[in-house]
Amino acid sequence: MSSPSVQVQSIDKSYYQPGFTNEIGAFVGYFEKGPINTPVFITDINEFKFIFGRGIDLYHNDWYQVYNYLQYSSGIWVVRAAGNKQWNANNGESIYINSKEEFDAQYNDIETIDGIRVIAKTPGEAGNLLAVAWFGALTYNSNYKIYGDYYAKDLFTHMADGEGGLVVFRNGKVVEKYNLAYYNIETIRDISKYVYIKIDNAATLKDYFGDTVLELRYGSTNFATDHDFAHAYEELKNKDSYDIDIIIGNQMANELAIDLAETRKDCIAFCGLPTRFIDLLKIETPAGPECLYTETGQIIIFTDIPLNKNPSGPDIQKVYNYINRFNQSDFVHFTGNVKLQMDGFSGKMKTVNIAGDIAGLKAKASLVSPWSPGAGLERGIVLNGEEIFVNYSALDKKRLYQRGVNFVENSIVMSQKTFTTKQTAFNRINIRSLFNHIEKTTERILRRSVFEENREGTRRTIALEIKNILNDVKANRGIDAGKVIVQPASDNPSLIIVDVYVKPTYVAEYIQLRITNTGGNTISSILSNTLG
Repeated sequence: MSSPSVQVQSIDKSYYQPGFTNEIGAFVGYFEKGPINTPVFITDINEFKFIFGRGIDLYHNDWYQVYNYLQYSSGIWVVRAAGNKQWNANNGESIYINSKEEFDAQYNDIETIDGIRVIAKTPGEAGNLLAVAWFGALTYNSNYKIYGDYYAKDLFTHMADGEGGLVVFRNGKVVEKYNLAYYNIETIRDISKYVYIKIDNAATLKDYFGDTVLELRYGSTNFATDHDFAHAYEELKNKDSYDIDIIIGNQMANELAIDLAETRKDCIAFCGLPTRFIDLLKIETPAGPECLYTETGQIIIFTDIPLNKNPSGPDIQKVYNYINRFNQSDFVHFTGNVKLQMDGFSGKMKTVNIAGDIAGLKAKASLVSPWSPGAGLERGIVLNGEEIFVNYSALDKKRLYQRGVNFVENSIVMSQKTFTTKQTAFNRINIRSLFNHIEKTTERILRRSVFEENREGTRRTIALEIKNILNDVKANRGIDAGKVIVQPASDNPSLIIVDVYVKPTYVAEYIQLRITNTGGNTISSILSNTLG
């Protein structure tokens, strides 16, 4: 060992033959706005929409992953990925600022335009919807028209000499307004949720502004590449900083979600069949409303995945080819369907990756117990799905299931297999979740014992605390039996070895119903003959 630490290892001795807290999620996506490569903890839809923007155009599938997850649960780390060119909307030339710390660091080098610089707080096109108005008492007393249908006295109830009114509009509507003395205008950079402001001379500001409105522009971001997604995912690999139970795979980078789950080994990645393919076309003119430019001027065209609702032949082979790209892992749950969902922004039906729903169902099921599967009629009903797409033949479904692919039937998740062909207990989500829970909880206890004396009393305390964990899991029907052995290493006096043996409780996945017609016989006579 290079430094004092706790090592956790799962040892699989099951060779399985088939036969209390809310969990925290994580998602890396491409969004309209928000801080880039910075995990933000989101607890509700309004907070998510305010920080990361709307689910329009190219953002809609990623946006709905978080939105759908929050339909079932709360608590998710959201990371915005973006390309290598990002600009904040402002009243000058292109500028990139991702946080207040960056604004403060660049403050002295930021050039003003006619004495003022107003910059949207996050990079991206969303800042182009902002406009800022500043006016003084003269404009207020004269009740001049400020912006759109707003007059000065519509915005403030009073304004004394020496004070000013600053108003932030978004898409023509008031989102913030401040009544401040002129010399206090820069404090807005500390309290505004939308803009940073720098001024050269507050005394001359009112002469410049009057009833002038600054409409911000030049906000933009490039689409996130594989490298950009990988950079964003890297932030979540720190287990000490980010406690994560569930990862929602981004359909553009499912392999990165799988890699993150395998690296951390304390969470499960939920991935789904992509709704879209990408064709990189070397053309010079836009081709349709949903397109983005690469740095070299090429256009990325997004087209619907070429799969029928009931695919066969070559279409099914595309699914097999896609599935076979990924490494197997018992830290992954993969679903082979997509859903049709009403898009509240466009008023149209759109296909959406189903991973956010499946992850949300698992998080909701954890309210029963951390190892409860989000499947079946009681805990596996997918919400907001007008229709489930990509239905398979019985043979294809059997083959894909053996590969580790799960399915939704009539809006109900009907399987909980991990993404592996290995026939052990870890090929079920409830068992993987059970071990994740036990290992995480045990590790927290063991951390407290690092640097304690390696003596019998310390080892006995460790054993007792872990037994209490196992007893709690057993009482909640997670395991049938458990045993703890704590002993010093024979060749290393600074090492304590903790062995935990558990016999997991399996769930009923197959129920066989048999109804017998007794005819003229009595039921007791039939049972007597049957049971011998």
